[in-house]
Amino acid sequence: MKSLITIAATAALSLASASAATFNISEETGVEYGSVGKSVSLSTATVTALGENAQIFVNPNDYAPEEFCFTDGSSTSCDGDGRIDFVREASNLTFKIDEFESYDFSMRLQALDAGGNVLATEEWDQDSKLEFNKFEKLSGIAAVTFTHLSGGAVGFKDFQFDEGEYVPIPAAAPLMLAGLGLLVRKRRKQA
Repeated sequence: MKSLITIAATAALSLASASAATFNISEETGVEYGSVGKSVSLSTATVTALGENAQIFVNPNDYAPEEFCFTDGSSTSCDGDGRIDFVREASNLTFKIDEFESYDFSMRLQALDAGGNVLATEEWDQDSKLEFNKFEKLSGIAAVTFTHLSGGAVGFKDFQFDEGEYVPIPAAAPLMLAGLGLLVRKRRKQA
């Protein structure tokens, strides 16, 4: 009976475990330069350019195939809006922002939970560090939105985050309840 409780507790605790993850659009699509369309589904996330003619453009500078940007419809304008939806909830998110046309550049980034609620909002401009780590202490991130507010072109690369594990709660809860029920029953018989 104690082993049943131990198994249930281990299963419940594994809900909080996470694994390191990243994504690279160029590697996963095989496109080293150019548009990959309006949306692309990757192993850890779906990346979407927002706007009627918007596109995701890989390697906009032609020297960094791991980089991508959101265009507003023109080939490599890199001043569009976008969204990343993670396959599993993410935590400790960091990435790099490459400002290759940084005149009066500013952007709003928002981390959202699974219900669409805002977890955090950050304004980013040409005076900010290139390493974006403002969401590094957050957990439960289901999506991140990128809203270009003004100015020059910008690209994104080196996304790193912890990815939550799939452990269904219904699998752990009945085991724990059954173990606790047996323990209560045993104690009552002893009394």
